Amino acid sequence: MESTDALFNKVNQDRAIENANKALQIAMTSKPQDSAQILSSLMKLVVLHQKRGDSESAVSYLQTVLAVQERAAGPDHPEVAQNLMKAASLYQAQAQYAKAEPLYQRALDIREKALGPEHPDVATSLSNLVGLYQLQEQHAKAEPLALRALRIAEEKTKPRPSNNKNVA
Repeated sequence: MESTDALFNKVNQDRAIENANKALQIAMTSKPQDSAQILSSLMKLVVLHQKRGDSESAVSYLQTVLAVQERAAGPDHPEVAQNLMKAASLYQAQAQYAKAEPLYQRALDIREKALGPEHPDVATSLSNLVGLYQLQEQHAKAEPLALRALRIAEEKTKPRPSNNKNVA
């Protein structure tokens, strides 16, 4: 039997999803299809379904977000990479590794092109792939990526020599 708190949380989640769906419908009838309001409403639905444990619905809404973002900003935009990683992590949490890997890889490719191969976000993408490979015990694939991510992280935290000359 469900506790009162659990039931209260479920009712609140149901209402939150209902309200987010209403906000999405209003935005879709009054705003351009790639508006920030539509993206915001879709992302709220992603989060709400994720909190509820409904990863399938969360992924579905996230795929819609990706389609809208790709039309608006282009398929190689860093925000697209961020949401690809969110979708991949949802698949990873469901042990759907074959669906997660190409999304993590595409996010890495986008970030390398858009931000450069030494950017900290590239290291994050590499680390996500490492985690996926480790879960599958594919250590030979994980190790070079882990070393590269570590090198990027170390490079970004290394003290830089100062060009300031103390003139007395």
